[in-house]
Amino acid sequence: MDCSALFETDLDERAIKRRYALLLKQNRPEDDLDGFQRLREAYEQALHRVRAAGRCEEAARHVAPSEPEGATHVRAEFSQMQQYFQDPNEASLDQVLAEVRGQGLQAEFEQALLEACLKDRRGSILMARWALDRLEWFSVNQRVELPLDQLNALSDVLLHWALANLEYLLENGHEQDFLGWVEGLLQEAWLQAYERRGVFMQCLMRVLLNAKSWSASLFDAVSELCGWSQAPTYIPEWEALVHRAEAVAFGECLHGYLQEDSAPADRTRDDWGVMRKIEWSSERKAAWFLLKPLSETGRYRFSARFTAQDWHECARLSDLLKHRFQPLQAWFNHPDLDSWENLVPRPSGWAHVSWMIWLVLLIPMLLGTVVMWKQNGTPVTAGNLLGMAVIAGLGTWFLRFFGLGWSALVDRLSLLEVKLNQWLLPDGWRVGRRGLSVLRHVVPCLVLATLFYFASSLRGDKGYAAAFMAFLLCASYAWFASWGVSPPEMLSKLSPRQRDRLLQGVVLTGVIVLGIYLYSTSGAA
Repeated sequence: MDCSALFETDLDERAIKRRYALLLKQNRPEDDLDGFQRLREAYEQALHRVRAAGRCEEAARHVAPSEPEGATHVRAEFSQMQQYFQDPNEASLDQVLAEVRGQGLQAEFEQALLEACLKDRRGSILMARWALDRLEWFSVNQRVELPLDQLNALSDVLLHWALANLEYLLENGHEQDFLGWVEGLLQEAWLQAYERRGVFMQCLMRVLLNAKSWSASLFDAVSELCGWSQAPTYIPEWEALVHRAEAVAFGECLHGYLQEDSAPADRTRDDWGVMRKIEWSSERKAAWFLLKPLSETGRYRFSARFTAQDWHECARLSDLLKHRFQPLQAWFNHPDLDSWENLVPRPSGWAHVSWMIWLVLLIPMLLGTVVMWKQNGTPVTAGNLLGMAVIAGLGTWFLRFFGLGWSALVDRLSLLEVKLNQWLLPDGWRVGRRGLSVLRHVVPCLVLATLFYFASSLRGDKGYAAAFMAFLLCASYAWFASWGVSPPEMLSKLSPRQRDRLLQGVVLTGVIVLGIYLYSTSGAA
């Protein structure tokens, strides 16, 4: 950009600075970074041109500079000014400024003041703040031209002072004061330079990253003040800060879920029916289930009516806290994020339970038919076999219907169920909803074993042994089914050779058992 298009050639240095101040109001770096850079280059070219012309005129005079009249007096006054900075306050500085202006020593005073501000002494920040307000340092209205390196050093001092105050406010939870400080600092003249403001933004992000906690609303407000709505890719801390802000917002959302008055798991049995009518979102259920310190009984009852969507939210929340927002685990006392898996129902394991019940009812009837044939010579016809299959099917339908009612009853007796499991089962046999349960599995297996005993026509020790074997088979099936493993799934995991051996073993066992049974009955006869 040609500087003559913006700054006329007949302007002096002060006029150029005033024109630059007016143009800055129309060209902000937040709106047009390239335009701001071109304006800055034109401004520097204009200043260089004016200063070069002044040096040429001075050289043309070929007159050696002589010490101005009263130089000795000026040096004396300069040394005396140091006493005003020993215990400074705004009133004394205002008085000194009025005196030096009357004596024409303002330039010397400002130079001495700048050097005093750079010294690590009490009151240096107060003097710097006073100079920013009264002498308009770092602005285009600054009257005295001061060394640039010293001004840059002063800006570093102010930056460290500002960051220390911001860290203190954030650590003590004064978010509104922190926000007010940031808003005020962004208006300071020493932060208007593009490079210096970029450094401040980066340091501000580090302050937020290093802080123990802050709210999502504070981050949104700071982002709006600093113009972070459009991701500042030139600041490397931005991505980490956005991730931290997302974690904070997610943690506040979880805290909101946990602030409900009560949960179903905390209700007594008398008002359990009332709690069933309360509609909770899947996200809130998952938060309560994973993050609240519920007892084992409370967790069991709370999750009794979870839907597939509720369990999906539990899996999603657990995955987020383990892999994306790990620091949030400390907010909730490091909960066990894997325990929910043992409480997820596995209906796939019970997919073939009807066939198991049908066989448990059919096999004893077949044994009874064999006994009748052995004792009385009653022939076994296809009609008899078909009738037994139909009767076993009707019994299976009735038992499945009974099982649904029994399961609903056990859900209401969850407290008793948990206590019985703790008292009667060895440790490790029941983990959440995995493994055998006394009321849910053992009692139905005993019912099936009893039906097996009466349907088999076997009495005495033989009947008891057969019923016990039926009970063991039913309990084994219930064990695997509660873990979500069905017989077809077990077979699918076996190799063809293993399947053949398993089939051979089952057939051989059946033949041996049948042979022993026939031998014992013939011997008794």
